[in-house]
Amino acid sequence: MSRRTGQDGYVERRIGMWRGRYHTDVYLLPKWGKSAVECITPKVVNEWLIAPELKHLSRETLKGIVSTLQSALGRRFPRRSILYPSQTEVEDDPR
Repeated sequence: MSRRTGQDGYVERRIGMWRGRYHTDVYLLPKWGKSAVECITPKVVNEWLIAPELKHLSRETLKGIVSTLQSALGRRFPRRSILYPSQTEVEDDPR
């Protein structure tokens, strides 16, 4: 977890950095760790987002994971190229 000294001199935890590290360790490296950067396209990311192992995640969490992926790749996907499942699809999941 990243830490920094705040204005009042206390050490603060930087939640954003922790969240990115969690996404990387739990979701991104197991799936994309051995993939070439050029092979990670919006099409394959969309296929991955509807995979059974991600069905339990909310749409907002998936957006955060894709944002972390884009940061790791050093590039953004074109606008509206990533399609997230609707919230009703997540709620229908029996888990």
